[in-house]
Amino acid sequence: MTWDVDSGGVSFEKYKTNYYKQLKKKKVILENIDKDFSLKEKESLELLGKCINPDSKKVPEDLSTGLAIGLVQSGKTSSIELVANLARDNGFRLIIVMSGLVGTLTKLA
Repeated sequence: MTWDVDSGGVSFEKYKTNYYKQLKKKKVILENIDKDFSLKEKESLELLGKCINPDSKKVPEDLSTGLAIGLVQSGKTSSIELVANLARDNGFRLIIVMSGLVGTLTKLA
């Protein structure tokens, strides 16, 4: 089950602007930023499209949960932020992110 996610909202645009601004400060080449952001956007739109459509009155029977896993500094947080901003723009009124810290990993940052 999928639905068309709108990526033209205010939260998405603010996120995109800040994302570009932060990477430009780090002197990342614009072409690389574009490529990276395009992939994150595509994957985030696909992921959110698999969630319940907030405008739908019917709850699907095949619901499931997801988990973001990956290496340290692999982009999990920015992906979660992007999905949350898209969700906000598409009518989700509540977004819950459950996260935690692992002592040894926090020392790497």
